Amino acid sequence: MKVQLFVHPPSHQEVHAIGGYYQILREAEMLFQGRRVLYLLCQANLDNTCCGVGGGSYIQVAGFVLRGRFAHSPEGMLISEVEPIRQPEVQKAIREAIKKGENIEQIYFM
Repeated sequence: MKVQLFVHPPSHQEVHAIGGYYQILREAEMLFQGRRVLYLLCQANLDNTCCGVGGGSYIQVAGFVLRGRFAHSPEGMLISEVEPIRQPEVQKAIREAIKKGENIEQIYFM
């Protein structure tokens, strides 16, 4: 089992890039086979591209929560320990469960 530190990003803070920006709308957890899955609901806005404007929502799955919000980063952001979800069959099942609750098609695993 690989353990990773996850620094909880602030919500509604725009992160700008050349073609637009993205932001975390909210952080959420769901139970999957008795374990907590941590994920972020995000939105990308392409408002500064040469070819038009657009955007969409997507989800980033951090992993299974091992220790939630147990420390702070030097910048004061909360830190959790997560186990990344690497097994394709588990990813598929979690993806389907999230789609039912969030109605989002684009789901990525960190």
